[in-house]
Amino acid sequence: MQSKKFSDFVTSLTEVWILWMKNNNICKDESLPIHVRRQAADTCEDLINKRDQMVESLDGFFIN
Repeated sequence: MQSKKFSDFVTSLTEVWILWMKNNNICKDESLPIHVRRQAADTCEDLINKRDQMVESLDGFFIN
């Protein structure tokens, strides 16, 4: 199995950041129903966890 390239991780990290910004804006929009805002907040938490995992993987490029 071929490991991911550095650029693949950076691309994925960018995609996660864009999704997080979109969902963060939804969370803060008080004109939306609370269940929609809560779902966006849950998505933000999931994206933060995914980001943390990707950052750990990116660290491997500099440590090794």
